[in-house]
Amino acid sequence: MAAVCGMFGRPAPRGAFGPRRGAVGLGNALYGDRGERIQTATRHNHPPRPCSSYAERGGGSGGGSSGDDASHGGGGGGGDARAGTRVQALLRWEVLLGVVGLLASLAGIFAGWASLQQHLRSEKERRASKATAQGALKQSVDNMSAALQALDIKTSAALQALDIKTSAALQALDIKTAAAVENLGNRVDGVSKSLGWKHDALLAGLVVALTKLFLT
Repeated sequence: MAAVCGMFGRPAPRGAFGPRRGAVGLGNALYGDRGERIQTATRHNHPPRPCSSYAERGGGSGGGSSGDDASHGGGGGGGDARAGTRVQALLRWEVLLGVVGLLASLAGIFAGWASLQQHLRSEKERRASKATAQGALKQSVDNMSAALQALDIKTSAALQALDIKTSAALQALDIKTAAAVENLGNRVDGVSKSLGWKHDALLAGLVVALTKLFLT
């Protein structure tokens, strides 16, 4: 009740943050009737009054220190008004802190959402780059396979052509070698025949010369 009265600019009940000894001012201000019940354990017992009574009277009903005499009951309105102002300021600070905490929570939620979106975008880009790299690698392997196949075909054709040329060259060399050997054999035979004829003529001439020598 004291908190509600403080929010609407009316003085709080007597004892809220008051100077009276043994008063549970904070409980009275924040919990109203419960605070008053807690306060009954002290030396004074002042039941809560409605806000209208404070508004009509213009202040608290009394702010005595600790005496029981009725002469000490006046002059407590200023302390009660200051206590109500303090409660009102406290509530305002609590509301302000609650709003700040709510804004901080919302900012954290938005920051987490932005971080999650950034992570998802990064993961998507990473997967896209990985797929592109795999595609490029597959294309390179295919190109290498095609190049090796073409090289194999060219090598086979080159070896086949080299084999044909080598066979033809060896065959031509064999023919030329046979002809050269045959020609050389013919020349040797001719020389041998020529030497044989000359040897026979030489012998015949020698016999004729010796015969003439003996006869003369």
